[in-house]
Order: sequence, then structure tokens, then C-alpha cells
Amino acid sequence: MYRLDPIGYQQEYVIPYFMVIGTNSEGKPFAAFTRAISEEYILEKPVPQVTAPETTKQ
Repeated sequence: MYRLDPIGYQQEYVIPYFMVIGTNSEGKPFAAFTRAISEEYILEKPVPQVTAPETTKQ
């Protein structure tokens, strides 16, 4: 899977992740996400705030 930034944000790259699904030692299901590449190759920049225009309920 890939992590994508919010719609409207110009993104240069995506970050690949592994999704691990299984059961724990108690037999309960779980899902975990971890980056698929080393931290040394990732430079994260803050995502700018994206706001939607206000709507009026009628």
C-alpha cells in the first residue's frame, strides 16, 4: 500500500508501506502498518492545512 497526502496537496512522492494482518497470541485479529523502506531514505515535510469552503444548510 502507499501513503498519500490529502487531496489538493501537490505531492512529489508516495511512501510504500507493508500491511501485516494476522492474529495475536490470544487469537484476536490485528492489522499493522510499517514502512517498506528504510527511514534514512525518507524526508517528511509538513502537510499544509487544507480547508473546505463552508456550506450553508437550508
